[in-house]
Amino acid sequence: DRAVVNLRASRLDGHDLGVEGREDETNPWSAATGQWVHRWLSQMAGAEKTFVRIPDATGIDRSIRAAAEEKYAEIQRLCQAAGKTIPDWWHSGWQNAFCLARLLGAKLATIEGWPWMAAEWSIDADEPVRVAPDATLLFRGRIDLLLSREENHGLDTDEVWILDYKTGANKKALAPPREDTEKRKSQLHKKILDGSALQLALYGLAARQLGARQVFLSLVSPAVKPVVPQ
Repeated sequence: DRAVVNLRASRLDGHDLGVEGREDETNPWSAATGQWVHRWLSQMAGAEKTFVRIPDATGIDRSIRAAAEEKYAEIQRLCQAAGKTIPDWWHSGWQNAFCLARLLGAKLATIEGWPWMAAEWSIDADEPVRVAPDATLLFRGRIDLLLSREENHGLDTDEVWILDYKTGANKKALAPPREDTEKRKSQLHKKILDGSALQLALYGLAARQLGARQVFLSLVSPAVKPVVPQ
């Protein structure tokens, strides 16, 4: 029998996978913030599994603003229908998510040399992914953002850059490249072992199996500067 690991969950059959979900599901506001930020950032892309040109800084911010304001208007209509006003605590939470999405969007706007993007790229567990010479794993998940140096219609390409958004205050990005290559590999290995980059690593393995010859990885959080491929 084969078990399919859902990378949006952190447990499987009662066992801790060491794979982080989007955000802490035990904290409703943390979970809501993460979901909103991911959704609003994804709006700057086209249809699923389609590469489009990444907008400039103004275009990214405009897309995020439109998606956030649409959510606000949706809740405003619900409150008006019930004869209520939007609670201050909800407005504060929405504003925090909006600011966070704009912050991450501004960081993405600084990226150069990777003009093509695809958001929310799904990994559907269609075939086992080889994770070791004698081991394969079936899993499903959704890659937050894919960047490419050229227009593609899939992952069968020379280079692809996988980015994973982290919106929690305690999320740290992968360290930027250094001249000491071995030290950089050690840092990335540590992130994979402690679970903070394991999800990202599995996405990288899936991309390789789907045809990508070279895969770069990055965790993108409010603390990262600059956003660079690993």
